[in-house]
Amino acid sequence: MARGELDPADPAPEEPYGWIWDTVLEPAATVTVIPATRLEDVARAFRAARPISIQAALEGRFEPPTVILHPVNGAVLAVEVNGWVGAMPRVLADASVGGRAASVYWNAQTREPRRRP
Repeated sequence: MARGELDPADPAPEEPYGWIWDTVLEPAATVTVIPATRLEDVARAFRAARPISIQAALEGRFEPPTVILHPVNGAVLAVEVNGWVGAMPRVLADASVGGRAASVYWNAQTREPRRRP
């Protein structure tokens, strides 16, 4: 195996995330991770008047487009159902307050994630 090639015995890198295609996120969504920040700062950057919880999302108590914010190990996970605010450079800059942020967006036309480092 040459350097940089994937081992054919290993699963495809996207395989562990295939569950997404069986959820409300399948047609269009943006998933953004912002480390070392506060949930309130991310909500402000996304201009989320009332972000909803993971529990509310799982119970289907929301109207897309919306942003679901969840703190995870010192980072904030922002999930937008049928939204793309997190893919906008200005929002990423405001949410990360000069630090790092990563966002991936897809829609029904592409069905392939578009990554923005």
